Amino acid sequence: MQWLLNNAPIPGQTGLNYSSSTLTGTATISFQVNSTAACANPTQVISNIINLNITPNATPSVLIVSAPDKVCNGQPITVTATPLFGGTSPNFIFRLNGVTVQQGDSNTFSSDLLSDGDLIYVIMNSNYTCISGSNTASSNVITIEVTEAPTADATVSQDTIINGQSTVLIGATNSTNALYLWEPATNLVCDICQTTNANPEISTSYLLTVTDIGSGCIGIDTVSVFVTNEFNIFIPTAFSPNLDGINDDLYVRGTGIKSFTLEIFDRWGMKVFSTSEQKEGWNGMHKDKPVVAGIYTYYLKYEKYDGTYGEEKGNITLSR
Repeated sequence: MQWLLNNAPIPGQTGLNYSSSTLTGTATISFQVNSTAACANPTQVISNIINLNITPNATPSVLIVSAPDKVCNGQPITVTATPLFGGTSPNFIFRLNGVTVQQGDSNTFSSDLLSDGDLIYVIMNSNYTCISGSNTASSNVITIEVTEAPTADATVSQDTIINGQSTVLIGATNSTNALYLWEPATNLVCDICQTTNANPEISTSYLLTVTDIGSGCIGIDTVSVFVTNEFNIFIPTAFSPNLDGINDDLYVRGTGIKSFTLEIFDRWGMKVFSTSEQKEGWNGMHKDKPVVAGIYTYYLKYEKYDGTYGEEKGNITLSR
């Protein structure tokens, strides 16, 4: 008689029983009988084959990693546990600063409420079949790194304006090395400046994003500018360009004016002045010479911010 391991004789194993504690991996066991009886036919037979799949004894362990490894304040971080010899359904206990924050079969834990210096580790309970020692394993400890986001403070010099007027957006932060971005950029003089002029045509909420260059962390704030469509336009009916500092220039006055054209004619129909700029007034001169005192006729065409147009004419008395 002879025991066979993987179809090869096992030295010294010729009895009816065979035992071993050193088998590993996969193996086949069978039993061979050789007969010396005169009538035996055949003289050698082999038993059925037993296929073995041997699970090794092992000590469970668990490793955790975080992604990302550094975050800005308020951003989420995910901790993932990777078991070794955890079995088919290991149990994971996530602990934050020694306090259990999650327990179950999930091997990940996520939070956006972590603080700089927080400590996270995992205790794993394994159901591996052949455990050597304890079925409980503790992971490495991760120290969370959280960078405080910069503050962002958005204010405005005047929060309510008439259509056509401008206001100033003002940004501030506690970061000493920061980038600024205002959105939307429409009707802004500079969308990446800390302070910029804004001339919105409709009421607008502006988003300020401040990015700390060193950490890449951001802070945000909003400020609103309210726009009204108030409109009025007029031209003084008289002025006196005598250089006394009083009513020396004639201007188009008003608010909510998107555009205009003013033309002034003398009594013979000759144009003596024209402008499309509110800041440009008539000083009573034509071709660098003072015009005579008298009555002049003006024609005014204008456009409002609501898209409507208008025009008017009238007389101006010039006295010296």
